[in-house]
Amino acid sequence: MKAIKHLLIILFLLSVLPNTQASQEREVLPRSQSPNGKYGIVFASKEQKSEPQAQLINLETKQIVSNIPARKSSTEDTDYYVVWKTDSSAFIFVIGSRWGADKVFIVEIGNVTSITEITSCIRNLLEPSFEKSGAKPYNNYYNFIFDRETRTTFNKNRQITLDPDWVFDQNGSVKVNTICTNDPKQIYPTRWVVQFQGTWDEQIDGFKNVRITNK
Repeated sequence: MKAIKHLLIILFLLSVLPNTQASQEREVLPRSQSPNGKYGIVFASKEQKSEPQAQLINLETKQIVSNIPARKSSTEDTDYYVVWKTDSSAFIFVIGSRWGADKVFIVEIGNVTSITEITSCIRNLLEPSFEKSGAKPYNNYYNFIFDRETRTTFNKNRQITLDPDWVFDQNGSVKVNTICTNDPKQIYPTRWVVQFQGTWDEQIDGFKNVRITNK
C-alpha cells in the first residue's frame, strides 16, 4: 500500500513540475546565439500553447535557462532583434511591431536569470510630454509607439535588418536612442514626435543621462 501511495505522489509531482527540457524540434532563432556559443533563443510552436512563447536555452544541455515573455508565438510574423554582450553574460531582446519596438527586455544570465522590460519605463518618462502636446493617441491601447527609420525584420528568406536603437555601450550598459510618435504615417494635423536618449542603470532600476528632444 505504501508503495502505491509513493508512486501516486511521484506521478503527481511529475505532472506539476515545469518541463526544463527544451524541445529539440524547435529551431534556434537566427542570430540569437551567444558569442560563446552556449545560449540561444527558441520560440514555442503554435501547438505548444501552454509553453512560454520564447525561451532562452542552453545549447549544450538543451535545458531551458529562462522563459522570455515574447509577444507572439511564430517567428514568421514577429520582428525581433537580439544583441549580446561580448562576454555572453547578458543580451537585449527586442520584440517588434509594425513600426518599431513593442517590448524590449534586458536579460542577465547568472545563478538567477534577471529579465527587465524597459519600454514601459520610457513610456512613463514620455507621457507628460505627450499629454502636454494635446496630440491624438496612436490607438486605444497606446498614446504613442516606438518608431525608427531602420526596421528590424525577419522574413521567410531569413533576412534581418539590425536595430541601432538599443545597444550595449563600451561600459556594458544598455544605451537607447529611439524615436516615439503618435503618427508614424504622418497623417494627423497635430503630430507628436520626440527622440528619447538615455542609458539604463540597473543600480537605480531606471534611466540616467536622459535627453528628450522634440522633433
